[in-house]
Amino acid sequence: MRTDAASYRPADTIKLSLTIANSGVRDGDEVPQAYFRQVKPSVPQPRLALCGFTRVHVASRKSAVVEIEVPVERLRP
Repeated sequence: MRTDAASYRPADTIKLSLTIANSGVRDGDEVPQAYFRQVKPSVPQPRLALCGFTRVHVASRKSAVVEIEVPVERLRP
């Protein structure tokens, strides 16, 4: 696992993994989203920018593991 942002190349992909739980009595769909922000942007930018998302169906009282793949090139200014 890389922890140094400088070691990523624009062609790389970062994989985020999370668990979505449906505690309701009905099946449903969820759209988990991943956002990023530039810490010290050189030009004005929105505070947060969407960099990845996915749609997942989760049955009632079940959970699902979801992966969102984010191309590193989306994180560059």
